[in-house]
Amino acid sequence: TSVHQCTPCDDVASFTRGVGASSPEECICHPSFYLAFPGGERECVQCPEGAKCKDSTCALSQENQSCVGEVVSAVGTWERGHEGFFKLVACPAGYQLVNSTTGTSFGDFDYGDQQCLQCNPGNQYIIDPNVHTCQFCPVGLRCHGSHWEPRQANSTWVADGDVLRLTRCPAGYWRYPGADASDVLSQECVPCAKGEECVGGGCEEGECTACPQGTYKDSQSAYPCARCPQGSYGSEVGATNRSVCISCPYGAVTDSDGLTSPDECRCGDSFYLKAGSSGGASIECKICPTGGLCKNGKCAF
Repeated sequence: TSVHQCTPCDDVASFTRGVGASSPEECICHPSFYLAFPGGERECVQCPEGAKCKDSTCALSQENQSCVGEVVSAVGTWERGHEGFFKLVACPAGYQLVNSTTGTSFGDFDYGDQQCLQCNPGNQYIIDPNVHTCQFCPVGLRCHGSHWEPRQANSTWVADGDVLRLTRCPAGYWRYPGADASDVLSQECVPCAKGEECVGGGCEEGECTACPQGTYKDSQSAYPCARCPQGSYGSEVGATNRSVCISCPYGAVTDSDGLTSPDECRCGDSFYLKAGSSGGASIECKICPTGGLCKNGKCAF
């Protein structure tokens, strides 16, 4: 006979869809909450951070855990516990599982802070979404949140806890900053300097070797040292310019490239060694007279 005989819904976050409700079962949770049953009692629970829709409603209040009118749903795998509380148990690749006040999966558990936090697809990565945190990308990688690839082909990166470590660089490069470095963000493969090379790969800082005699390298690159061209020789170690390759005297040639001594110079087929010439750097070759040339183009003298 009086409004005072109307019993309010038990939970402050619940209400009825209209007037005239006759049962507590008709009490529903506010759209920003979902219904749980702790101790067998109905309770409206504040929506976790990772299940909130754009319109502030809770995706977990829907049977398919989707936001009404949106193509998105609550990111990750959400499971109800025995009392009806939702718990985030897994996140997809490229996301970090958060379920504590620390903003990670470590620390005191908090239902309200649960979410799959997306790693920045432009400069972060994550190895295990359910255990690790988003990490910033090292110099030697391209990171896209859920995956990554080396900037330098054939470089080797391995997981070490929640970070990636560069363990080996290919031929022509050395590993920076080194095996024991704590600065994981600076990791990259650096080309060997001028006058140096790393032929077999796996070089560390200071392990690129000097160009051997008969070769040179005029720029910082991954290329091996270039050989002095045929008809020349070079005796300098660690040469940084082709000018170290000394041409044999006029008329003299060599049988191959990359030679190291003037003793490799000999008179060409259409030349002959001048009498008294000692060879080597002072070798003197004379053009073969017409009458001295054989049919195969070699000088008979």
